[in-house]
Amino acid sequence: MAILRLLILIAALAVFMLLLGCSETLVHKYCEGDQTLVTLNLNCSIKDEETKSVLADETGINDINVYILDPEGFCSCHKYCVPGKLTAKLWSKVRYDIYVIANAGYDTGIADLDDITAMRIEAESPEIASGRSGLLMSGFIQRLLPSEMTSVLIPMERCFCKINLKIDTSRLSVSKIKLDSAVLCNIPSSVMPFSESKSADIGDVFDKGFTVSGISLQSIDKKGINLYCYENAQGVLLEGNPDEKEKVFDESDTIGKLCTYLELYCTCERADGHCKIRYRMYLGNNTCTDFSLLRNREYSVSVALSESGTDEITWRVIVYGFQPVLPEPGCFFYSDTTFSSSYDEGKTCIGILYDVDTTRPAGNRYWIVGLEESGILAWSTLKDHINGLAEVGLSLELDSSSMDGKQNTYLIAETADYSENNYPAAYYCLGYTTPGFGPGNWILGSYKQLLPLYDSINRDLLLKVNSAIFIAGGTELESDVSYCMWSSTPMSESFIWCFTRYNTTAMILKSWTINVNKVRPILQI
Repeated sequence: MAILRLLILIAALAVFMLLLGCSETLVHKYCEGDQTLVTLNLNCSIKDEETKSVLADETGINDINVYILDPEGFCSCHKYCVPGKLTAKLWSKVRYDIYVIANAGYDTGIADLDDITAMRIEAESPEIASGRSGLLMSGFIQRLLPSEMTSVLIPMERCFCKINLKIDTSRLSVSKIKLDSAVLCNIPSSVMPFSESKSADIGDVFDKGFTVSGISLQSIDKKGINLYCYENAQGVLLEGNPDEKEKVFDESDTIGKLCTYLELYCTCERADGHCKIRYRMYLGNNTCTDFSLLRNREYSVSVALSESGTDEITWRVIVYGFQPVLPEPGCFFYSDTTFSSSYDEGKTCIGILYDVDTTRPAGNRYWIVGLEESGILAWSTLKDHINGLAEVGLSLELDSSSMDGKQNTYLIAETADYSENNYPAAYYCLGYTTPGFGPGNWILGSYKQLLPLYDSINRDLLLKVNSAIFIAGGTELESDVSYCMWSSTPMSESFIWCFTRYNTTAMILKSWTINVNKVRPILQI
C-alpha cells in the first residue's frame, strides 16, 4: 500500500511538473538567445530646449518610470529611478520596447502595454497640474535588441501645452489699465501619458490653474508670459460658429466646464474713478470652433485692448495670431526631435516632414520621409500570405492597414521566415539608422502614407519636400525614374501596391513581389 501511495505521488508530481513546464512556455514565449544582464544608458531628448521658461522647468527631468516590454506587450522590467544607467535581465535575441514617463513624482508600478496606454497620472494640486514642479513627459522607442541598449535615446514629449500670452495696449484711450492677474481656468487634473487625453467630467478639472500676477502690461507687451496645463483635447465643439465673440457656452452647458479658458483680471483707472474688468477667452486650435489644447504645443495668444477697455464694442477681447505652433510639411526634422522651417546647420537633419495630422493617435501624427532610399530590392522572395497583413484588393479600401505602415512593417518582421533575403524591403527600412533613431524606428510606408508624396494632382508637396531634401544633402525622391517605390500594402498574396515615377507622374500600379524596385524609409512620431 505504501508503495502504491508513493507511485501515485510520483505520478501526480510528474503531471504537476508537466503543467508547470507548459505554463513556463506560455509565460516566456519570447525567450530567444541567452538571458543576460544589460546596462542601459538612457538619454531622454526633449524638444525645444532653447525655450526654457522662468515660470516652469520645461526641460528638467527629476525622476523616470521605465518600462521594458516584450513583443507581446508584457512587462519584462520596470524601474523607478533618476535618469542615467539602469540594469535589466533580458533575453539576448528578443526585441524589446522601452516606455518612459518622466516627472511623475512617484513609482507608477508594474504595467503591461494595455495598462500603460490606459494609465492616467493624477495631480494632487493645481500647482502640479500647472507645471510648477516640472512638466510631466513621456516617450518610447521600439524593437531594440539588448545589444542595442548600451546608449538609448528616448524622444520625449511634454504632456503639457504652453500658452504664451501677449497684450497690446497701444489702442487704449484711457490713461491706465493694470493687469492684476492672468489665470488658466478649468485645467485638467490628470493626463494620460501615452494616449490622447482630455477632461471627461467635472471631477477631472481644477477650477483655477496656473496664475501669474504682479506683472506690468509693458513687460507683457515685449516678452509675453507663459502659462501651462495638461493636454485637454476637447476637439471641435461649435462646428460652424463664424464669430470668435460667440465662442462661449451657456452657464447650464456642462461641456463648457470641461474646456480650458484664459481669464485676465484688470483694473482700469480713469478720471472719474476706477473699475475692475475681467476678460475671458476659451482656448483651442482656432478662435471660433476648436477647444483642443494638445500636448507639447505652444499656443501664441495676442490680446488687443482698445478704446476705454469697457465699451460694449470692445468688451470682447480681440484675439489674433491664435494658432498652435505646429510644424508644416517641408520642415526639416532633426535628431533631437525638433523641427524648423529653415535649415539649421548646427543640428543633424535626418528627414523631412511631409504630413501632419494631430487628430491621429499619438505616435502617428507626423510622417517624416528619410533623406536616403535603398538600392533595387525585391519586396519579398516568397509568395506566402502574411498573417494579419490585410490584402486590400483592387478596390483599395482604405482600412487601417493602408494607413499604418508601422503596423504593416512589424507584421512582416514577425513572420517565421523574416530575413534580409526573404523580405528585403521591410528589412532595409527596419535596419535604416540615423542619429537619434536607431534600428526598428524607420518603417516601410503604407499605401496611404506614401500617397501624399506621389500624388499626381498636387505636385507642390513633392517639390517642397525635394527642395528640403536637397538642402539637407539627401537623395531627392525622383532621382531615378527607372524604378517604382514599394509600399507595405498588399493587393493580393502575389501583388503589392507601389508608385511609379515615370515622367514625374504618380500612377499607382501593382507589381509582382519578386520584381525589384526601391524603398524610402518613413518615420511616424
